[in-house]
Amino acid sequence: MGRVKEFLAAIVSWVEREIGNAKVLLYAGREDADNCIMETDIIAFGLALGKKWWVLMSCALFTGLGMWVLYADKSNAWATRATFSLAGFCLLVACYLAWHDEHARVAVLEDETRKLQDKYFGQRPLLGIETHSVEGPKAWREHAVPVTFSVHHLSGRVPTAICFDPVPSLLGKFLLHFDAIPHAEKHPKGIRYRVEQVGAPRLGAHDLEKIGNIEGELLRLFLDDSPPELMELSYNLIVHFKDGEEKHTQFFRVTFDKGRFRFLPNTAI
Repeated sequence: MGRVKEFLAAIVSWVEREIGNAKVLLYAGREDADNCIMETDIIAFGLALGKKWWVLMSCALFTGLGMWVLYADKSNAWATRATFSLAGFCLLVACYLAWHDEHARVAVLEDETRKLQDKYFGQRPLLGIETHSVEGPKAWREHAVPVTFSVHHLSGRVPTAICFDPVPSLLGKFLLHFDAIPHAEKHPKGIRYRVEQVGAPRLGAHDLEKIGNIEGELLRLFLDDSPPELMELSYNLIVHFKDGEEKHTQFFRVTFDKGRFRFLPNTAI
């Protein structure tokens, strides 16, 4: 009986060693990602199966079988057949245990993924920012408002109390301010904005009405306050809003193309 167990232990050791060698060979020189993933799964299953099988092969079942062979005075041929039959049964049980562990692990991961999706992508509000810009220096001179910014509600519950962090120019001399809005709608809703020089006195409502038709000129000063070698000027736009009483923040990137002299419509990060 002891020789049979030694023989089976040698088989398990050889299988694990060959699986380890196969793992190295399978990764060497492989460029097909799908094949590598499948082969990695097979190797992982083989290792898990080998561990489970080894534990079962070391359990009291074989001790009981050996005691029964001695008690019933069974022949060596009968003992060999019974040992290999029990080893086969243990292999089937090991397959089930390896599958069960992986199934339980996948179930936990799926549950965690579902919770994260519900938390971050369920009914949580999602905003979109759009820019509509004229193109070219001439068009900018001819339009009092060469660019408009709008916000709209993409999905989830209706966001409220929407406000924007001031956007500094790249060299820091100017700030681009956006007015807060009470809520967002499915259709794009324009956002009023103004450019202020850092350190300059803030203009009152009466003064803002007077200079309302030179927003393009002020925005041009904001854009000119940037390194001359850059052809694309990118500005981070941070938006805060409420989902009920819960506060959220969403990030966008506003980009000005100096070659085409216009704001790009895509603001997603």
